Amino acid sequence: MQHTPEICASYVRSSDLNRFHYNHAKDCGETLAYAPELIRSEPMETFPASWEEYFQVRSPDLQNYASNGTLDKCFLPGATRELTLPVTCLYGMYCHDPKQFCAARALNIHVVGASPRCEFPPTGVWEEILHILPTCQTLHISFIGPEITLSDGEENLGKGCDAENCPDCQSKKRRRIHSIHGTTYHDYASSSFFTKPDFVVAFNTGMFQEDCVSWQTSLRVLLDFEVPCLFTSYNFTEAKQDYDVLKKLDANLLTDSPVLNPVSDMALEIEPSANVFKEGIDRFYQRNMYCMLFNGLSK
Repeated sequence: MQHTPEICASYVRSSDLNRFHYNHAKDCGETLAYAPELIRSEPMETFPASWEEYFQVRSPDLQNYASNGTLDKCFLPGATRELTLPVTCLYGMYCHDPKQFCAARALNIHVVGASPRCEFPPTGVWEEILHILPTCQTLHISFIGPEITLSDGEENLGKGCDAENCPDCQSKKRRRIHSIHGTTYHDYASSSFFTKPDFVVAFNTGMFQEDCVSWQTSLRVLLDFEVPCLFTSYNFTEAKQDYDVLKKLDANLLTDSPVLNPVSDMALEIEPSANVFKEGIDRFYQRNMYCMLFNGLSK
């Protein structure tokens, strides 16, 4: 069977980015965790509609270098694998209430369902939130998930520890605090470590098919808080089923269906064979591809 030019281009893009990540990890001994160095003096008026627009605002020099061949063309797309995490949070904040979040001096973000496959251990890319929201002096990010295991010497991470910021943020005494909780969200919410969030995010949950009872228990707790939330999924099929879970729990959903995330991971991943028979061949997905935005229970 002959592929269309579009399908061929998707396979090439997927192969190029995966090769780039493999070579970077082999050569540097770590995952690429790039975040733009520019620090905004005032918030963005509107949120960019794509990664291209985002990098025009945040990394114009690197975008020019990539255009003229000075920088590997895969560098900025590759950077979105980690950068999608904080930037998706920023996208959600701008969707919910940009005035509230852009004016906040302190922000408490809960990352629910955090796991070693995606968010843990956290990298320095999370400082991007401080760089986009110049009013914020203290950013506390709690990573919560039962797949996180802590050693005896790491138990104090539940209380939070300061992450190292860039020199500019340090000179302004801006803080980025990470706390780690290896438990479900509903158990965390009843613990002595709990602090009420300003924003909640969960990445690629698959809650319609994995740990369904646990997710629904956590969601009921979360919906009672009436806090802005954003959950993501790998593709529209999964997102629609996750959306239906939220709808059945009477969540106050901001859109009539899942929405495409403009700042998902740019890497296209080939759908595993388990899904081929359901959705056909030549199917791709992306990390954080679709979003569901909600806040509390429907009135």
